[in-house]
Amino acid sequence: MPEKIAVFGCGSDLSKEIQKLNEEYEIVCIFDNNPVLHGKEKHGFKVSGPQEISNYEFDSIKICSLANTTKIRAQILDLGVPEEKIMPTPLWSEKNLAKWTHLRNERKTNRVFILGNGPSLTQDDLNFLHEKKEKSFAFNKIYLAFEEGDFRPSYYMVEDPLVAQNNSDRIDSLLGFPKFYPEHLLRTLKLSEEVLIFGHNLPNANNEVATKPTSEPTGFGWGSTVTCTAIQAAIYLGFSKIHLLGVDFNFEWSGEKVSEKNVLIGQGEMNHFHKDYRPAGEKWNVPKMDITESHYLMLQEFAERMGVEIINSTRGGKLEVFPRVSLEQALA
Repeated sequence: MPEKIAVFGCGSDLSKEIQKLNEEYEIVCIFDNNPVLHGKEKHGFKVSGPQEISNYEFDSIKICSLANTTKIRAQILDLGVPEEKIMPTPLWSEKNLAKWTHLRNERKTNRVFILGNGPSLTQDDLNFLHEKKEKSFAFNKIYLAFEEGDFRPSYYMVEDPLVAQNNSDRIDSLLGFPKFYPEHLLRTLKLSEEVLIFGHNLPNANNEVATKPTSEPTGFGWGSTVTCTAIQAAIYLGFSKIHLLGVDFNFEWSGEKVSEKNVLIGQGEMNHFHKDYRPAGEKWNVPKMDITESHYLMLQEFAERMGVEIINSTRGGKLEVFPRVSLEQALA
């Protein structure tokens, strides 16, 4: 007899898995938080509201909503489902959580540099950090600098879906350092030994606001920029002094074309450290500077409570939330 399972979530993530699930299990019910779907059929099953979960008998429950697994997991537990019945997603797998613990335990320094991709970041900066053997987080297309020097980040992170979609082959091919992705990017990027998955506490799509910072990889707060997530990851790993470099906090997109859903079409904007960073025609998201600034303020308060210093070592730029110390002073 096949194992009886319940499924939570009936969107695109389930659509990709439904055939395999039908082959391997007996699906007894599908739950979803969207009341518009309740009572309707998806993939041949009636969709029920979570409050009906106690009306069904199943051996396990599978979460099929990669953007919200931490929230849904907590919701299922609150509804009385035993933890051992919840199938682990990639984020909640023992292997992934052990990778996070291992990185925290192997940390040997107290200082880390978080490298924004702003135009103030130079190859000389990267060479300097390499020579000094400084720990660093870097993001997105930092690999454009690899051909010009020996710098490699200690940690690499990407969280923007458009960045992942536009550059998936190159990102998948990166080796030699841990790579951090939010769980929902597994729709685009490959899971490998180098990859650690984190969760994001994403806001309601109809009311986008920064969400509360945490030091827990299963649910980092969201601030509409990868630097906000990296600060939280650095705090989790145990770094007590975090320097921002190349975080100019200043975008110019007046010459870009705007498509549907506030997505920009690249027209040669120069908001980054490398001239080839944004090829013409590439889609990118409108920066949400107000949300990011509010999250930086939240992070400053959170870091102080955790005994962590956040220092802005960027040359110029418009970020004034954190105290400034130049890169040269920091590494003197």
